[in-house]
Amino acid sequence: MSNSLSDQLLKLGLVDEKKAKQSAHDKRVKKTKKKKSKEPAGPSTEALTAQAHAQLLAEKAEKDQALEAERKTIRERAERLAQARDIVKSQGMPSKGEDKKYRFTHNKKIKEFWVSNADFERLAKGLVGVVQMDKRWYLIEPEAYAQVIERAPDLLAFKAQAAEQDPDDPYADFQIPDDLDW
Repeated sequence: MSNSLSDQLLKLGLVDEKKAKQSAHDKRVKKTKKKKSKEPAGPSTEALTAQAHAQLLAEKAEKDQALEAERKTIRERAERLAQARDIVKSQGMPSKGEDKKYRFTHNKKIKEFWVSNADFERLAKGLVGVVQMDKRWYLIEPEAYAQVIERAPDLLAFKAQAAEQDPDDPYADFQIPDDLDW
């Protein structure tokens, strides 16, 4: 037979009846207020919506920056290609002549085009470079060739390296015949 704490305190004479009723009343009021003011356990709908909106804006900004960087890269590549085309058009000479075929390798493929004998010699010695644009071959000077390759390295271009003489070459004194063609 358990009595409540307030009953036990009343029997012992530690509290009077008025204080016990007041205590019970305060306890009830506190419990009621707690039930009424109970807030949901978690963020509100507005907070969740605002957070989702902020996240979407951040993702959109990131995507826009990536897209703009890609567009900038494409635009810069097009500008460099246009500059290379201008250099080739202004300083290059279309390859003319049907005397000899000049052959070279590019990406493990053999490319060839017709040139005059004089241009063939200049190409073989590395005095000029060759660039293909608009399905035509252009001969250009080494300075212009370097500028073109710097601006557009993906263009089909070739420049022969000047042959270095090997000091131990036993055939250095012998000339290669002019009619030798591969």
